[in-house]
Amino acid sequence: MSLESELSYLQSRYAELEAERAELQAELNHLYRAAQDTNDALLLERQRIDGELGVVMQRMTTSDADMRRALQTQNEIGELYGRLKAMEQANKAIRKCNDRKYYDFAVYRQVRKIVQGMMDDLDFSMISMDVIDKAVQREQLKDPDFWLTSAMLAIVAWCDDDREGAEKALRNAMRLDDRKTAAFFMVFNLRLASEKSFTPGMSDQRELAALKWLAYLAGGRLDAAVKPTGAQGGAVSGAQTTGASSQSSQPAPTAPQGPALRGSEQSLLLLFVSMMSRALSDKVSDRTRQIVTNYVNSLIDEDLARHGDTRAQAVGRIADKWQGIAGTQPFPYDAIVSHVPGWKDLSLAMSMARGQQAILEFVDRTLTVPVEQRNLFLKDYIDGIAQEPGKQERDTYDEIRRNELIIECKGDVDEARGRFAKEKAFENAELNIVGDMIDWVYGDRSSEEVNPQMVRNMFVATKPLELEACGLYRDRYTSLVRPVQTVTIDDFTTQMPMQDATPAKQAVGQHYAQLEADAVSRVSNTFAVVLIVLGVALGVGMAFVAPPAILAGVVVAALGGITLYMNGRRRDAIHRQFAASTQRAFEQLDGLQSAFASYLRDFSDADSLSVPLSQRIDAA
Repeated sequence: MSLESELSYLQSRYAELEAERAELQAELNHLYRAAQDTNDALLLERQRIDGELGVVMQRMTTSDADMRRALQTQNEIGELYGRLKAMEQANKAIRKCNDRKYYDFAVYRQVRKIVQGMMDDLDFSMISMDVIDKAVQREQLKDPDFWLTSAMLAIVAWCDDDREGAEKALRNAMRLDDRKTAAFFMVFNLRLASEKSFTPGMSDQRELAALKWLAYLAGGRLDAAVKPTGAQGGAVSGAQTTGASSQSSQPAPTAPQGPALRGSEQSLLLLFVSMMSRALSDKVSDRTRQIVTNYVNSLIDEDLARHGDTRAQAVGRIADKWQGIAGTQPFPYDAIVSHVPGWKDLSLAMSMARGQQAILEFVDRTLTVPVEQRNLFLKDYIDGIAQEPGKQERDTYDEIRRNELIIECKGDVDEARGRFAKEKAFENAELNIVGDMIDWVYGDRSSEEVNPQMVRNMFVATKPLELEACGLYRDRYTSLVRPVQTVTIDDFTTQMPMQDATPAKQAVGQHYAQLEADAVSRVSNTFAVVLIVLGVALGVGMAFVAPPAILAGVVVAALGGITLYMNGRRRDAIHRQFAASTQRAFEQLDGLQSAFASYLRDFSDADSLSVPLSQRIDAA
C-alpha cells in the first residue's frame, strides 16, 4: 500500500507542477505578447519620430538655404545700392562739372564758336575786333589763358596787318599749347590754300606755311624740305588774303628733334595721313603731299625700330590678316586626300590662292569711298582741336570722364578707375603707329565711329607694307605646293613628282615584285621532294621483302606529287595576286597624276589673282 500511496502522492505532485508550468507558460506567453506589442509600438513611434525629424531636417535645410539666399540677396542689394549710389554721385558730379563748363568756361565756349564759324566759311569779317570785343570778356583778350583765344587774336591781327600784334598773340598761343597751335595753323593754311577766291598763285605759299607748322610738329625733321624758294609767307597764313595788304614774314617756330607721337595725338597722325590721300588732290599740291608722305614713312620706320618690331614682323602681321580674310575653301580632289598624307598643305595653299579674290574685294571696298564720305576727317579736324579742353579745363573734363566711366561700368568704381588709368596711360604713351594703322585697316568696321576715308588713308599710308605683304602671302602659299609629294598606296609610301607618275610606278612595281618574290620563296618544294624520294625508296626496298608494302610507297610518292602540284597552284595564285595589286596601284597613281594635273591647273588660275591684287594695291 505504501507504494501505491507514494505513487499517488507523486502523481498529485506532478499534476500540481504541471498546473504551475501551464500557469507559468501562460504568463510567459502573455509577457511575450506584451513585449512584442511594446516593440511594435516602439517601432511605429520610432518611424513616426524619424519621419518628423526628416521633415524638421528638410525644413531646416530649406530655411538654411533661404537664409543664405536672403543673405546673398542682401549683399547684392547692398552692392547694388552702393553702385546706384556711386552712379547717382557720378551724375551729380557730371552736372556740377557741366555747370562749371557752362559758367566758368563760357568764354572758351564763345571763342570756340567764333573760330568754328570762321573755319566753316573762311569769313574773316566774323572775327573783327568789334565782334570779338562784344562776344569775349575783355580780361580774356588782355591776358588770354586759352591757346585758341591767342590763336584767334593772331588771325585778327594778321587780317588787320598788325604784324607785332600777330607775333605777340602767336607766341602766347605757342606758350599755352604749342602742338595744338601748330596743328591748328597747319590746317588753317591748308583751308586757305583750297580757297579759289584768293589771289592766284598764293596757294603754294599757304601750303609752304602749312609745311612749316608740320616741320615744327615733326621736331624740325622737315626743315630742309620746306625752306621757301620764292616769296616769303607769314607764320600765320603764309600769304596775303583779300582785305589784308601784307602780313608777317616771320617763319614758323622751329624746335629740336621732337618726341614720338603720343596716344593723345592719334588724331594728328590721322591728319598727316589724310594729307597723303589722293582725295585731297584738289586741296594739296603734289609737293606738299610728297613731303608729308616721306614724313609719315619715316614715322613708320622709326615706330618699327622703337617698338622692337622689324619690318618683316609688320608685313607678316598683315599677311596673317589676309589669311583670315581668305578663309577656307572646299578641296574637291578625293584622290589626293586618299593617297597624299600632306594634302592639308595643298588644301591650305589652294584656299589662300583662291582667297585672294576675297582680299581683292576687301581692298576695293577699302579704297573705294563714296564722295559724301571723303575728307570728313580733315573737315572736322579743326573742330576737334578747338573742342579739346585747354589746360584750365583739363581737370574738369577729366572729372567728367571719370564719372562717365562709373556710369558706363554700372557703378563699379574700381573698374571705372582702372579704365580711366588705362586711357590716361594711352594718352601719355608713345603711339604704336604701325600697329594702330593695321588695326584701323583690318579691324571691325561695324562701328559708326569708323571713318571709311580714314581707313582708306591708313591703307594708302601702309602701301609699301601692303605690297610686301602681297609678296609674302604669295610666298607662303606657293611654298606649300611642293613639286614632289609623299604618296601612300596601300602599305607602300614613296615620293612622286606631281606631274609624272613614272618614278612612283617604278618604285611601286619594285615593291610588289619584292613582295611577290618573298611570298613565292615561302612556298617550298622540299617536303614534296622528300615524300617522293621516300615513296620510291620504300616501294623499291620493300618489293623483295613484303610486296604488299609497295602500295605504301606508291601512296607516299603520290602525296609528294600532289604537294608539288599544289605548290605550283599557290605560286600561280601569288603571281596573279601581285599582278592585280600592281595594276591597281598603277591605276591609282595614274588617277593621282590626273588629280595633281587638275589641282595644278586650278592652282595656277587662283595664283594669277596675285597680279591684279598687287596692281590694285600699287595703284592706291
